[in-house]
Amino acid sequence: VPVKAFRLGGFNGVISYAVTGAPVGLDAAMMSTARPDSSTLVLVAQSTLANGSYRVVVTGRAPGATDQTLPVAVTVNTAPSATRATGIALRR
Repeated sequence: VPVKAFRLGGFNGVISYAVTGAPVGLDAAMMSTARPDSSTLVLVAQSTLANGSYRVVVTGRAPGATDQTLPVAVTVNTAPSATRATGIALRR
């Protein structure tokens, strides 16, 4: 899931991202991109994770600025196939 910060008021400091709040069985990480001020939220649901709705929080941080947060709702549904593929739906 792409994440991008928008700079205001001439701010030119370094922006970093973190993700918190993932339950056991939902791996969540921020991956850097080649695009300035952007990152990608990567989510992987393990087979042990129960179907349901979960929430993670993406936080943008920069020196001298207030942290900014973005809650992300994640819905996990296991497909009824022999492969037991797992789908993830995201909502803001």
